[in-house]
Parts: sequence; C-alpha cells; structure tokens
Amino acid sequence: MRAGIVALLTILAVVAVSAEEKNPIRDIRARYKAKLEKWEKFFEEDPLGQKISDHYAELKELIKEVRQRIRKQLAKYIKQLKSE
Repeated sequence: MRAGIVALLTILAVVAVSAEEKNPIRDIRARYKAKLEKWEKFFEEDPLGQKISDHYAELKELIKEVRQRIRKQLAKYIKQLKSE
C-alpha cells in the first residue's frame, strides 16, 4: 500500500513538473507570429519592402489580365470549333 502511494506521489510530481514546462506548439506559434510581424513591418515601413509590395500588386494585376485574355481567346476558339 505504501509503495502504491509513493508511486502515485511520484507520478503526480512528474506531471506537475511537466505542466510547468512550455508547450512546444505554443512556442512554435509564438516564433511564427514574431516572424510574421517582422515581415509585415518590413513590407509596411521599409522603402524596399514597399517597392516589392507595389511590384507584387502590379504582377497580380498583370496575371489577372493575361488569364482573362486567355479565357476570352479560348472561348472564341471553342465557339469556332462548334460552328464547324
């Protein structure tokens, strides 16, 4: 009986110590959040980051326009095939 109580107290002590340690997932989340904040600050405040952001926005618009043109030409081609 005494051995069982000692074993339970030992397990309880181990659980209590491990509960005080940091959760590794929370640690990873905190590091990821810090990196994300650093990147956001770079793209919002740094002149080079702002230029990169502007170029990226222009690239997105260009890609959107190209996709629309391709779809339009593809639709025209399909209509031509159907009419034949």
